[in-house]
Amino acid sequence: MKLEFPKLDDERGVSPVIGVILMVAITVILAAVIGAFVLNLGSSVGDQAPQASISATDAGAVYNATEVDGGPAINTTNDTPMFYINHQSGADIKFKNMKIVVQSEDGAKAASFSGSTNWTDAGANITIDDATPTSSTTFTTGDQISVNVADNTSVAEEFTDDTTYKFLIIDTNSGNTITTTKATLQ
Repeated sequence: MKLEFPKLDDERGVSPVIGVILMVAITVILAAVIGAFVLNLGSSVGDQAPQASISATDAGAVYNATEVDGGPAINTTNDTPMFYINHQSGADIKFKNMKIVVQSEDGAKAASFSGSTNWTDAGANITIDDATPTSSTTFTTGDQISVNVADNTSVAEEFTDDTTYKFLIIDTNSGNTITTTKATLQ
């Protein structure tokens, strides 16, 4: 027995509508890819904050040594350490790309430190190895930043005893938070 196939006399192809839709879709995709390269839209995609493990602790100094105008007891001696921020592990962080924001329990900003403010705030200043950080130095594993009382009494309004503070370490290059840590001022 011989198998016979029917003859196909139908010579239709792809519908012209489908062809036009495919051509438009390919053109749009090509234009988007070329536009991204020309406008350099993909350049900031790779910007990420450095990955590091950072902790904050109470400095253990006698912070509440004297009363200020009948208000809370506070030690207003310049450079009295309040907190230590320790780089435990991970990537090095350039001080020129770092910002430290300190918030109280209710989320209010207590202080903000960066190279643009010369690492000082109204109530506190920052030192590393007893020196103000410079834009050429880095915060590396094993380093310790001291958050110190500034030489004025307005710090009593910014920092109070028995209050937990949140430290946000921010990479200014990418705008992302490197880490968030908390410490209670004793």
